Amino acid sequence: YSLVEVIDKSSLGITKGSSDNGKVAYYALEVHSEESKIVNKNGYLFYTYDGVNYLVKYAGSDTQLTLPENYNGENYKIHDYAFYKCSSLTSVTIGNSVTSIGSSSFSNCSSLTSVTIGNNVTNIGEWAFSDCSSLTSIKYRGTEEQWKAISKGNYWNYKVPSSCVITYNYTGE
Repeated sequence: YSLVEVIDKSSLGITKGSSDNGKVAYYALEVHSEESKIVNKNGYLFYTYDGVNYLVKYAGSDTQLTLPENYNGENYKIHDYAFYKCSSLTSVTIGNSVTSIGSSSFSNCSSLTSVTIGNNVTNIGEWAFSDCSSLTSIKYRGTEEQWKAISKGNYWNYKVPSSCVITYNYTGE
């Protein structure tokens, strides 16, 4: 599900979004024949497609993350499944340069206890924090009205404990 690119050097004619060839490119953002366009910035893997920057995966071993402030001076989106099943992740700070948190991006992060979200996020995808069974705190850097204006997909917080507290206008950390 988190596949972002397929490098096709075959004669199969692999097509983005196709279910042919075992769905190899069904979820891919792009199919091309060049070298990989994934860029590793200190363990954070970024991909740019159609002028949009995506954080697609974390390849490091830290358990308390502060995501990069920007990608090459620009805003970015957290791609679907980017941190899916990162069971050792305990806290994450999402800066103001992040505009969207993709579907299932933090799903099944069973040790995640605290999330800080910047005030430029306009979308939280479906299942984004589902099954984060240890989550006790969501700190939002904007107002309650801004939080309510964020488009939130179905089940974005499914199985998050009801005791999880959302704090608005957060300025710490």
